Amino acid sequence: FGAGDLAGGGPGVKSQQVRDKLIDQTTELEQGQRRLEDATRIAMETESIGADILTDLRSQRETINRARNNLAQTDDNLGTANRSLRRIGQRAMANQMLLWFIIVILAVLLCFLLYAKLGVWALVIGSLLVGLLVFVLVRRRTWRR
Repeated sequence: FGAGDLAGGGPGVKSQQVRDKLIDQTTELEQGQRRLEDATRIAMETESIGADILTDLRSQRETINRARNNLAQTDDNLGTANRSLRRIGQRAMANQMLLWFIIVILAVLLCFLLYAKLGVWALVIGSLLVGLLVFVLVRRRTWRR
């Protein structure tokens, strides 16, 4: 070793500096490697979460499609029920009109029978009774509503 080596400028100091620089670079490489591994892990976790979200969305889409199909079926059923109720109402109205027609015919026949058997006063009394009966039936019908 020469005098310059002892003063700090020799090959021992340079090798120490090179060694320190290599250690620093190795440390930086290890930190970079850890950051890269962390980024890879985060990317994998993100991909897994994304896949789970896609699975959930697919399931929700199927649920929405089933609900839409059920709603369409319910709408069809409501339409059928509405048509059935309308027909039932029309039949009830026709039956009610037929019933009133029969009542009027029977009342007229009763009046003619009373007139033929008992005379004019029986016709008047029978007509009043039939009128009273019709009035009671009409009032009873309106009270139910």
